[in-house]
Amino acid sequence: MNGILSGRRQRNGKIEFLRFMFCVIIMMMHSLTFVSEGTKNFFKSRGGLGVEFFFLVSGYLLAVSVAKAPALQQGALGQETQRFLGRKIKALMPNFLVAWGIGYLVTMVTYKDFSPMAWVKKIADTLWEPLFLEMAGFGRVRVNGVDWYISAMLLAMLFLYPLCRKYFSTTIRVTAPLIGIAILGYLFYNCKTTLGVTTYMNIAYRGTLRAIGMICIGISCYPLIEWLKKQTLTKFGKILITFAEAGIYGTVLGYMALADSKTYDFVAILLITAGVVLSFSHQGLLADKFDNRVCLFLGKFSLSIYLGHVYWGRLLNKWYPDGEYLELFKVYVLLAIFTAIVIYGISEMLRSKADIIGLHCRRFLIKQEEVK
Repeated sequence: MNGILSGRRQRNGKIEFLRFMFCVIIMMMHSLTFVSEGTKNFFKSRGGLGVEFFFLVSGYLLAVSVAKAPALQQGALGQETQRFLGRKIKALMPNFLVAWGIGYLVTMVTYKDFSPMAWVKKIADTLWEPLFLEMAGFGRVRVNGVDWYISAMLLAMLFLYPLCRKYFSTTIRVTAPLIGIAILGYLFYNCKTTLGVTTYMNIAYRGTLRAIGMICIGISCYPLIEWLKKQTLTKFGKILITFAEAGIYGTVLGYMALADSKTYDFVAILLITAGVVLSFSHQGLLADKFDNRVCLFLGKFSLSIYLGHVYWGRLLNKWYPDGEYLELFKVYVLLAIFTAIVIYGISEMLRSKADIIGLHCRRFLIKQEEVK
């Protein structure tokens, strides 16, 4: 699929591995929720730039989906857009709801508020998360704070997909680059970074603008990636791409781990974009080595890691306000991994029984003669 989501098309093992790597970095970065004053956490806040990788991948795969679609039938654009977003949401399920449910339960238990009204009120306060509307401006009370990425991505695609589907060539070569550059330039001028989610930028949350801008850049990468895929490179060309990729991702990881300010965030974004182009081209010497079951599994597992970690950092700070960072970090990582395994296991079990569950639901809700 897109971003941290897996699709049914043949997947690129290197992108799947990178998806997992950036999810782990984001998990480590979110340990900042229990950092005491004067202590440096892993990857600091710059680790959040991993989300830019997800948005870029989302944009490119959106363009791939449109390019492979059959000719658009007159009057079908709205329905097709709806189906496209429906497939994206379906791919999130049931991982999304399982992760949200775990976060809701542990949050309520931690704060020891057991009155029925408190539980109902918490659901009402955080309703916008499971409805994917958080980044439209509705509510800022969260159970699972990382859901903002999914909300922003879906909102961006709600108008970028029909635009790309209707005017494909113009969008990938003109409209998307123009929108992407304009939004990122606006963020550079006003913020010097894309990082930040619920800061309101006069017209929308920064996270929403960030999603639109980066997805547009990902769409813009489509012509270059497809051109590069078709080239028959010499061994020297493949070596050059291999070293370029290693240098790009090594530099980005170093920046995420060591940078104390946002001064060069946009340089890092430029490097991530170049890395995505080279990785999707599948032209490096080691490209085929990544196309294995381990990398493909890690890419699939990354969704559960992404969805199932952030609330533990917040709760550890509540449980152990004076705890040592490194000791809490070990507990945090173990909780995050265990939760990801639980989310993944439950979700895969439910997926395997999806047809049976769906059939019973239809029989319960719809008259038998109407069930097809």
